[in-house]
Amino acid sequence: MVKINKKAAVKNPKDFFGTLFSFSIKGKKGMEMSLNLIIMLIIGMVVLGLVIGFVNSLVNKGTDSFNKELAKNEQAELEQIKLCSENLCISPYPTLTIKKGNDNPVYIKVRGYDGEIECAAGSQIYGADNCVKGSLILTIVNDDGTQVSGTDPFSLRGQRIMVAAGEEDAQRFVLTTTLNPGTYFGVLALKTEDTNSEEVSKAITIIVE
Repeated sequence: MVKINKKAAVKNPKDFFGTLFSFSIKGKKGMEMSLNLIIMLIIGMVVLGLVIGFVNSLVNKGTDSFNKELAKNEQAELEQIKLCSENLCISPYPTLTIKKGNDNPVYIKVRGYDGEIECAAGSQIYGADNCVKGSLILTIVNDDGTQVSGTDPFSLRGQRIMVAAGEEDAQRFVLTTTLNPGTYFGVLALKTEDTNSEEVSKAITIIVE
């Protein structure tokens, strides 16, 4: 049996309370450090949120400014092509430089010189007549004169065109291609609904980059 020396156990009571007090101080310091860490984390999250909000605000302002400037430039292009006095006008002209796979803006103005012209919005006007009244057809050939073929080698789509006889309309179109970089030659041809009207056309050079 182990005997406990009671006198030895209470011989140094100061040491006992000192040790207890030491543990108490260490516990308080640990709590203070944990509290400080939580406060720092909260402040850091608040600052990070403010920074992210500020950056997003700058990006949104930049995007809005870019979109407004783009719309302004498009409107200027439309106003410019409306000044063209011919029955069929295209811009840029006579050379279109486009990037493969991109939406490349093209501006077209038509006049109902002998009758009405009506083409639905989004109509594919490459190599086919998808107009309800009259026709607006884009044909592309290689440098050897053979017509470009394949699955949607070129796509020219735009807004609805609807003009009465003697009136005119200008719209923004988007020209895209899946063809490899090179030089191609095209003809954009217009005809009104009048079967006796003569076809008008524009020869263009398309450079794909």
